[in-house]
Amino acid sequence: METNNPIVEPKSPASVKEVLQLAKEKISKEANWTQRAFARNERDVETFYNDARACRWCALGAVFAVAGTNSAVSYDTLLALQSASNKLTNCSVSLFNDDFETSHGDVLALLDITIEEETKKGL
Repeated sequence: METNNPIVEPKSPASVKEVLQLAKEKISKEANWTQRAFARNERDVETFYNDARACRWCALGAVFAVAGTNSAVSYDTLLALQSASNKLTNCSVSLFNDDFETSHGDVLALLDITIEEETKKGL
């Protein structure tokens, strides 16, 4: 993993739904999604999710890139995403994202399902 790279400070999304929508937007193109790393740079080298040179993220890396790791909304987002993953796949978000049989479309569908559940809650 490369170090000493410029850091991008995450924004402060107001809700779980907003975090999910921004994370989905971040990996909406397949070229911006990855497996088996939170993030990768243009040379496909694993890097930190908040590295300014990161251009590909896994589902969790996209959430962290959008909301950071130490906020209540990022924690609540992880809980919501994990709950949806448990219902859909019976495994963790990271295992689902990193499974060789999981496609980019599968990960976007998980995000869509979680966004829909948050919409139903009225958040």
